[in-house]
Parts: sequence; C-alpha cells; structure tokens
Amino acid sequence: MTALSAFSAAAAYGRAKTPEARYAAPPGANGLDPRTDAKLKANAQDFEAVFLETLVDRMYGSLGKDGPLGGEGAGGEVWRSMLSQQHAKTLARSGGVGLAASVYDELVKIQARASGAAATGKARP
Repeated sequence: MTALSAFSAAAAYGRAKTPEARYAAPPGANGLDPRTDAKLKANAQDFEAVFLETLVDRMYGSLGKDGPLGGEGAGGEVWRSMLSQQHAKTLARSGGVGLAASVYDELVKIQARASGAAATGKARP
C-alpha cells in the first residue's frame, strides 16, 4: 500500500461512523498491520458464523424429525448438523446479521490496547 493510499484509507476509516462502515474499510486502514487486520475480520466473521449456526440448528431442531432434514438415527442428526453449519457460514459470508462488524470493532480496540497503538484511523508511517 502506498503512502497516499494508506492515508486515504485511514481517513476513510476515521470518518466511518458505524461498525459496518469500519468493517468494510480496507485492511490496515485502522492503523494496524494489514495482515493482523485481515485476521481480525476473519475471526469476527467466524464468530458470527458460530452464532448463526446455533440459531439455524435450533430452527431446524424445531421442525421435527420428519421431512427433508433427515429422519431418525445418527445419520439424520449428522446431516442436519452439517447442513446447519453450511447455512450459517453462507449467511455470515453474505453479510450475516451485523454481528461480525461489532465483534470486529471490539477486536480492533483490544488489539490496539495490546500493541500500545491507538486504532484511530491514522496512517502508519
């Protein structure tokens, strides 16, 4: 990332008012290392996927044992679990419910405190 593009990305991050806007900013725009920032976004998305998996699994569990989601036995339960997991991952990748953006915001604050830097949207030298 060139100095000018780093500055404009950091300026955009600094102007972002919502967690969703900060989550959509380019990696490194918050002043953290771009690789660290990408890992934080991935962890936030994974957290949202686990949360959504719990919701989807409960939803499928309320449908009962009949129908297209498998019948009785271990095979049906395993299949239902894998289906819930894949649906949750797909939901999270396609924008989810907004949980990843809030989790990402908190992870950036924790990372900034741990590294002694302030994630304020200032470009790194």
